[in-house]
Amino acid sequence: MDYSIIICSFNPDDRLLLRCLEAVRLLDKRGIGVETIVVDNNSVPPLAERPYVRHFLNNSPDTRLVPAKEQGLVNARIAGIGAAQGQWALFLDDDNEVEPTYLQELRELRRRHPSVGAWGPGHVEVEFTDGIANGLEGLAYHIFQGKEIRFTEFASIRNWQPCYPFGTGLAMCMDILKPYVSWVKGGELSATGRKGATLASGEDIQMVMLCVREGFAAGQSPRLGVAHLIPAKRANLQYMGRLAFGSNLDFHAAIAELIPEYREEWAPQPQTAFKFGFKVIKRYGSWLWNATPAKKIKLATYIGSMTSLYGIHRKQLPKCVNFVIDRLKLR
Repeated sequence: MDYSIIICSFNPDDRLLLRCLEAVRLLDKRGIGVETIVVDNNSVPPLAERPYVRHFLNNSPDTRLVPAKEQGLVNARIAGIGAAQGQWALFLDDDNEVEPTYLQELRELRRRHPSVGAWGPGHVEVEFTDGIANGLEGLAYHIFQGKEIRFTEFASIRNWQPCYPFGTGLAMCMDILKPYVSWVKGGELSATGRKGATLASGEDIQMVMLCVREGFAAGQSPRLGVAHLIPAKRANLQYMGRLAFGSNLDFHAAIAELIPEYREEWAPQPQTAFKFGFKVIKRYGSWLWNATPAKKIKLATYIGSMTSLYGIHRKQLPKCVNFVIDRLKLR
């Protein structure tokens, strides 16, 4: 088996999961051995009870449904990896719609660049399925991982690089993923990914950094394309602020757990408690005076990133920062 497509889902928007499954069905699989594993992470109602999911499972070869009883994206992915038989895994969320040529292009990239152990899409279209308010689309494009690069690029540097892929459409060698599962089960990696209402992440970063730690490169290519489908419940400023905070919250810790020298050699030094607290209060006051979406997103991003640095240096957050986090409802 060449590829295992692993689709992790928890209480999906049925419209989006249907499009995800239909895109997988339409993939050009000529000359490629492919299986599809749909992981249900305690959805209500269960995926097995949804007619379109049953239709996909019953009418698509080498397809099966796998339960993941322990909540969290990492646990769902581990369940999928455990059931997989492919040499590589392609991870899709239930709001991803891959282009039909994805597997063929991925095979060609692997042939040309055998040293690369993780690939991601260089073309990510962000589609707001129910529309989005004026003034939010530009901000939302970047928050939801929209991108359009011109060239294939990869690196093998023990610090996060702009060319390293995030989770949307991430494909990885199974020889790297098996050690990843062992590390997680052994308690050596703490990033859980999205879990219930929390939007903290870091698991994608750890998967890619383990790839680099093991001596492989990681990269992205415009030959790989995915649409990221965003419904109304996420196309709003409150959700975007929480996502900006959560996606930065585990960033430095996720790398430091895998790269021992990261804390001392690569990670920026955290600001003093006085400076951090002063900046947060100043920016929060500026936002209260003129509450633009951009100011809130920048503030949420800054607090998340600095909180992550405080975490790896085992420093306690200033009380005023926790106050602003609560007032902005970022957790």
